[in-house]
Amino acid sequence: MFTLLSWNCRSVRNKIQDLKALPNFSQPVCVALQETFFKSNLNFKLRGYNCVRKDVDSVTTPSGVVCILTSNSYPSSPLPLRTPLQAVAVQVHVRTLVTVCCIYLPPHDVISLDDLNALVDQLPAPFLLIGDFNGHSTLWGSDCTNSRGRQIEQFISDNCFCLLNENEKTYFHEPTRTFYSLDLAICSPSLLPMLNFRVGGDLYNSDHFPLEVSYADSACVTQRPQRYLFQRADRAAFRQLAVITETMVVSNDIDEAIKTVTDQIISAADVDIPKSSSHPRKFRKPWWNDACREAYQNQRRLWGIFCRYPTLVNHIAFKKARATARRIRRRSERESWMTYISSITSATSSAQLWKKVKAANGIYKEFSFPVIRTGTTLYSTPIEVAILIECPSFKCHHEYHFNSSSVTLQDLISCQGSGINLIERQLQNAVNKLLIWCNDNGHTLSPTKSSCVHLCRKRGMHPDPVIRIHDTVIPVVEKVPFLGIILDRKLTLLPHVLQLRKRCEKLLNIIKVLSTTSWGADRTALLRIYQSVVLSRIDYGCEVYGSACSSVLRRLDPIHHSALRICSGAFRTSPVHNLYAVCHQMPLHLRRRKLGAQYYFRIQSHPNHPVRTLSIPVGLGRLYAAVPPIFSLSVRE
Repeated sequence: MFTLLSWNCRSVRNKIQDLKALPNFSQPVCVALQETFFKSNLNFKLRGYNCVRKDVDSVTTPSGVVCILTSNSYPSSPLPLRTPLQAVAVQVHVRTLVTVCCIYLPPHDVISLDDLNALVDQLPAPFLLIGDFNGHSTLWGSDCTNSRGRQIEQFISDNCFCLLNENEKTYFHEPTRTFYSLDLAICSPSLLPMLNFRVGGDLYNSDHFPLEVSYADSACVTQRPQRYLFQRADRAAFRQLAVITETMVVSNDIDEAIKTVTDQIISAADVDIPKSSSHPRKFRKPWWNDACREAYQNQRRLWGIFCRYPTLVNHIAFKKARATARRIRRRSERESWMTYISSITSATSSAQLWKKVKAANGIYKEFSFPVIRTGTTLYSTPIEVAILIECPSFKCHHEYHFNSSSVTLQDLISCQGSGINLIERQLQNAVNKLLIWCNDNGHTLSPTKSSCVHLCRKRGMHPDPVIRIHDTVIPVVEKVPFLGIILDRKLTLLPHVLQLRKRCEKLLNIIKVLSTTSWGADRTALLRIYQSVVLSRIDYGCEVYGSACSSVLRRLDPIHHSALRICSGAFRTSPVHNLYAVCHQMPLHLRRRKLGAQYYFRIQSHPNHPVRTLSIPVGLGRLYAAVPPIFSLSVRE
């Protein structure tokens, strides 16, 4: 299995033993190292690996320096690069030829975006760009975004690349004992569905965690559990064999009677109901049909004839059959994909869409049942594990579990006023009444899952309210999610917009992957996916977060523009107004006004709608005129 490791080792010479132990866990094909501090006069070898590196002058003090170790078991070749950056690249043939580039960007150097673009132009696709970028951004788990992070975001967006990082921390700052995300893995869109990304849990005497990138479709080494194929069962014969007589249940022992009846039913099922195969599942593709199978078999047959009789006629016949099979396969791919696209709605989750995209690429995730050990007992079969997990003694009594027979409710209690003491007393009375009602009706309130937000813009010292559930104080937080909207204590709605942008960046990877395939690169299909998966998330709650200031709302515009460029295939320099015209889409600020007007008229059509009675007090008109208009005022305008 293809596995690549990336590690900022902070000098190889004093961590040579850690470096030798690192490949023993996953047997990587490549090991990308940053900050090796190599000089040109230093010879370095690692058994079983070839070294491709970029050194500094032996006279100067080494700083940075990168290298790639490639396994001798796989064909590889170095790729020469013309760049002022600290980068080195190799091409490795695992299943296909993949370009791996290791890069290190010093934190205090001024990096030009043109140098980064020139570097990736020299990398043959598909490629994987991995290393220490020393940039902070909320897109890959940092708490803030600096200039280097914005530069990397622009680099990824302009070149339509995909980021493998989630929210894992990759760097440990020892003086402050804090973690940051500095090491990134960027890949071509065609590689994203095939790769898994993981951050190691050990620093190996460095200040960076190693990164592990591997193929997602690992080989199955165990047999699959067999299951009954009920659609092919002989039900008449099963009824004759699965006969439950009175003598089977006359025993005084209830367990013995249950075992006798169960054995009778299972023995009848083993005879009259066929089972599935226990062999490992093949990587099938959803678009494969009978026409593809017949065309492929004809191609193989003519290829066999040509191998036995290599004449010109047989060669031409084989080439025609190959072209026919290719045409049928591509047509089947497009028809299957368009059929699925027509079924996508705003309720379709990104997980379901990713599953379909990976299935279209022939990638399936293997399933393995967990093995649980309790004391000296080992549970390995699916039935034993399922019974153990469902057992009440296996669960913690302090934890609130969810199942289909229970109902959870996310409710909101709000109070507005000028005195914090009055507000605190009113809220505590409301919570006490709610607790009495819950006790009378068999419900439970979780103090750990409850939170309080003090919405206030006063300056200076002002205390937060103290609200209790029984004897537990409800924590006062800076922000809280409610019905998909993140409310912060100053109602700037900036945390919600940042979280929304980060989520949409992840969803945008689906469109990036599909735009590079022959069966998914259709403007109509891509726009339909964008509207259903990404734009629907942006539209949700826009009546609420639309009252944020324009500088906050403009953070969502790059997502909209990047998606339209990918769907239309436009250049990076194309004006955004042309994108709106070609894709028949509106700017986000006009779209928010349109959705707000539709929501307003929908409210007016229902006389008993609870929002219809809400209005702004007359005395607060001048106050609200000095801030961005809320929903009711913006619709009135």
